[in-house]
Amino acid sequence: NNSEASYFLGCAGFARFVYNYGLAEWKRQYENGEKPSAYSLKKQFNRIKDEQFPWTREYPYTIESEAFDHLGCAFQNFFRRVKNGEKSGYPKFKKKGISDKFSLRGSVHVESNRIQLPRTGWIRLAESDYLPTENVKILSANISRHADDWFISLQVEEEVQEPVAQTGAPLGIDLGIKSLAVCSDGTVFDNPKTLSRYERKLKQLGRELSRRKLGGHNREKTKVKLSRVYQRIANIRNHGLHNISRYVTARAKPRTIVI
Repeated sequence: NNSEASYFLGCAGFARFVYNYGLAEWKRQYENGEKPSAYSLKKQFNRIKDEQFPWTREYPYTIESEAFDHLGCAFQNFFRRVKNGEKSGYPKFKKKGISDKFSLRGSVHVESNRIQLPRTGWIRLAESDYLPTENVKILSANISRHADDWFISLQVEEEVQEPVAQTGAPLGIDLGIKSLAVCSDGTVFDNPKTLSRYERKLKQLGRELSRRKLGGHNREKTKVKLSRVYQRIANIRNHGLHNISRYVTARAKPRTIVI
């Protein structure tokens, strides 16, 4: 509901604020000849947050801890790429509307159509029976916003059986433009051509967005409508790819796949 969505926005803003604070401090300390780390920055933030940022107490502490951990991982990956001579991208500041997500650890409980989160309580799920509920250990919950919709994924520990070796005939897959994929057994997957289907709608919303006043409420409404169209395009594309992978692995069951 609206109150839950507003609280989630606050949680995402808290995670973004902590990450950006840590990144700015890391950069400042490194330029001053110090050796910052995610752990030292977390301790520094905890010392000052009650005095300088008292509003952070409204949100679960695990969001703060996870944000600093993500910052540490970002710098580990950066230094690893530099050491290996690969193309290295320095960690960037997170922006509102682009990075609306946060992670939670602790008391997370799942039922078929709802999930319980720290400080938030039970949240109803739009879909039922797609999150694991039995014989798993929940490690963390990752919540993100896409086109004004909220999504949740869980990281869990679960006993997984060894996969059974496939024994079917080898299968060749030819990727193309007119047809997204043509299999050697004659199966053809048409290209959904989602961008051309929604091109007129995207142009219409683009013109509408250019007419809106910067900072206005109606501009935000149009941005949401535009992001929803892009999200639908992405969903249709992913659906087509999932159909192909499902057919290849579950129905054709080839022992070898050649693309």
